[in-house]
Amino acid sequence: MKTLIITLLMLIEAFVFGQNNGSFKYIDTLKVIQTRNLLDNKITYNTETCEYQFSKAISIMAIDNLLKELEKELEINSTQGYKYEKTLRYINDYKVVRDYLFEQNYLKLNKPLLDDTITNNLQLTCLLFGYVLPKMLDSGMFKLFLNGKEQTIITKIDAADGYEASISYSRK
Repeated sequence: MKTLIITLLMLIEAFVFGQNNGSFKYIDTLKVIQTRNLLDNKITYNTETCEYQFSKAISIMAIDNLLKELEKELEINSTQGYKYEKTLRYINDYKVVRDYLFEQNYLKLNKPLLDDTITNNLQLTCLLFGYVLPKMLDSGMFKLFLNGKEQTIITKIDAADGYEASISYSRK
């Protein structure tokens, strides 16, 4: 009886040996986001395929919230030299971006290329606004234009392919 059970276990192991979750794709819709009316459309962010419009006041509030989170992280990392310096650099960069947004009446931003070098405040704002963009999209406080047509709904999707997971947004 013992030999039979051991033989069955070995056969079962032989069938599943080498199989992993890397070949499976898991997609989950996290949220359907409806765009809302904006107080002002003073910030435009262009990507390769579409144009987003954001409120200047709401963008500054989102950066202020991010600064508060970074300052809390700065307190946590106060004993770790590299993380402390890195967080302090992020705080300083976001303060520059916040001040730059506050000074501008209307701002047109473009998604930066990977090889772009940062030489002025506009380029720094283009780069760092891409990190604020997901929070702005999650709140629904934006307008989206695709080929000149306004889109009113986007879907936030969580996709896991093998061992990598990512969150993306798609237009309906």
